[in-house]
Amino acid sequence: MKRLLMAAVISLILWIPNTQAQRSHTRLLKKTIPAQSPLPPWSEVLKLYKQRAWKHVILQLTPVVAAKTNDQEYRKRAWFLLGQSYLALKEYQYAQTSFRTGQKLDNKYPNLWTYHQMRTYLQSSEYEKAIPLIKALLQPPVNAFYLKKIKANIKNFYNTQETIPLIYPVLHAFASQPSLLLHDHEIINIYAKGASFRKTAFPQQLYITQWLHPENRKTAEESDTKIEELINQKLIRPTAAQYLKRFNALEKLKLYRYLTQVIPKQIHEINNFRIRAQVGNIYLRTLFKEKRYNKILELRKKNILTNQYKAFQTSQLFWSMRSYQRLNRLGSAKRMLAQLEQTNPASTWRPTAYRKMAESYEVQENEKRAGIWWKKVTKAFPGTKEAEVAYWKMTWLRYRHKRYSDALYYVNQALKHQTLSPEVLAKFLYWKGKLQYLLGKKKEAAQTLKGLQRNWPNTYYNFRFLSQPADWVSSINTLGTPPPQRTLWHSDPPPPLGKIKELTNRHEFLFMIGENEHAVFELQKDTKKHHKYAIIWKSSELLYEYSEFHELQTLISDYYLLDLKKLPIENQRAWQFAYPRPYWPYIQKQSKKTKLDPYWILAIIREESRYDPMALSVANARGLMQLISPTAKQVARQQKVRLKNINRLYDPSFNILLGSSYLGKLATRFGNELIYAAGGYNAGPHRMKKWRKSFGKLPMDEFVESIPFRETRNYVKRVFTTYTIYKKIYADTN
Repeated sequence: MKRLLMAAVISLILWIPNTQAQRSHTRLLKKTIPAQSPLPPWSEVLKLYKQRAWKHVILQLTPVVAAKTNDQEYRKRAWFLLGQSYLALKEYQYAQTSFRTGQKLDNKYPNLWTYHQMRTYLQSSEYEKAIPLIKALLQPPVNAFYLKKIKANIKNFYNTQETIPLIYPVLHAFASQPSLLLHDHEIINIYAKGASFRKTAFPQQLYITQWLHPENRKTAEESDTKIEELINQKLIRPTAAQYLKRFNALEKLKLYRYLTQVIPKQIHEINNFRIRAQVGNIYLRTLFKEKRYNKILELRKKNILTNQYKAFQTSQLFWSMRSYQRLNRLGSAKRMLAQLEQTNPASTWRPTAYRKMAESYEVQENEKRAGIWWKKVTKAFPGTKEAEVAYWKMTWLRYRHKRYSDALYYVNQALKHQTLSPEVLAKFLYWKGKLQYLLGKKKEAAQTLKGLQRNWPNTYYNFRFLSQPADWVSSINTLGTPPPQRTLWHSDPPPPLGKIKELTNRHEFLFMIGENEHAVFELQKDTKKHHKYAIIWKSSELLYEYSEFHELQTLISDYYLLDLKKLPIENQRAWQFAYPRPYWPYIQKQSKKTKLDPYWILAIIREESRYDPMALSVANARGLMQLISPTAKQVARQQKVRLKNINRLYDPSFNILLGSSYLGKLATRFGNELIYAAGGYNAGPHRMKKWRKSFGKLPMDEFVESIPFRETRNYVKRVFTTYTIYKKIYADTN
């Protein structure tokens, strides 16, 4: 009976918007609900909230706040979720009451409540009432998260003739320090309109600020038009340094085509010789990006690059050489490189130039000439990244021709360098061991591969070795060589104390009230600032607990990755952080349906999107399993499911359904071999079919190294490694 009465009261709260009902509902609840009734489990309440079950949240939490429980932290969270739920239901008066009441209970995070009161006013179209709250949030020190949100709200709500005058005084107050609010193109336009409405002077210098901070092609064009207009009116003139800053900003936005159009028009405005030369270099880079190879050669031939752009000679020669390479005129490219060496023997362009010459001959399948250039790289630039690549190319070329002794020589040369990354070091150790084995040096091979297992056990190459035919592995007798036990910081992480504890408490509070975006923002900022193991570990726990797996991978890369190359693989926290099982019920369901190992699906998800359901690639691949539109539509038809809106691919369960179905077909087509299926997933099944036809009879380690696409070659290695690690971590639960 009490539950029915409570439901009736809450219905009254929700659907009778008058203050009398608001005052009376608490009194009624106090009479009908015991003061010491058990609190609903917060995890269940938060789950309802994330499911957007607003009325159920209110049903759960209204008795809590009415009963005045002694758990003040619970009450604060309850008031916040009540406010958010009422706001979602457009019950703005109740939302404001909830946020104000919560603010009275909370002396730690007052701006949190202020911000959401501001949101409530904006959503209820009470724009004038929101202004004092915006001003309060902009008082120093300004929280970067709220600043970002305030900017978005100004652009969304204060952009009409009625609302611009309301926000104008706020913007005007920041005209003298534009970096806070007035680096934004749209907000500057709003400020300019406000000045026009009020018939007050607008600081023309802000147009320079706007011009220096383009956001896309459209704003770049608009700001260029405005600056040109002001220059013609002799009201303003950008400096040479400002032009350089502007062109750098456009290059950062990858507006290469636009740069090739505007630089020739604006170069005459730059009188500073050195800055003009830097702009000339930007122009050359962007012409090359736009594949304007003949244009580069023409400008150099006519001395325009020297006379008009003041481009450095070494830069001209390098980009001319690259252009000849792309036009397949390698003789001319060699002449340009010779001139580059003569002009500046110490030029930093030379290692890249040598490498590109070698790669150009590889494209022509001219192994002899490619080998000559790779050899030049190792002699001229030992210890560089280019030399690392060159040693491998020379090793592989000789291995393919069964010149094992020569191949071993170059492996040993590579291993002398101290700058090799763990994965590259593991690669050279693996092939050194195999070459020694093929040369009959089994003792040396065993020693080399024991070093691989001892020092880099969790790399692709150690897993590849352990997957080799049993006779090879057993004959070398490396099995049973455990990696040394090491004490690492995350084996016994320190607890957060003092200031760090305050910060992590704030992160946890934000997660507990469903403010994941805000929590992640603050957490990332604080971990970068403090670099303490205590905050790193607690942040990892929170990101894992609240399913922010994509953001967790950033911490893994920054603070755990090198250790994980060596740490014994067990079902322990550090490994769970690095290899979680998000969306596991969906994955298990599709695993049964497609007959795929669920860890295949997880491995693809991890390497495609790092668990980000909103991932969008430059090729417009979407979601967890990075599906492009044609593939998704084809699989949807086969599965007889609807895909009217391509954005449905951002739904994790739907993306997993289509992605795993596609992966299952590839697995069936390629004999359930993970390397083939993953390679087909990345590069397309038609290419994998072609590669298998060309060199499919090779052992798997050689097949992988023979894949001509570097991206696919590295991708299949990562997928194989990830799958192997998943199977080891969760061995007890498989």
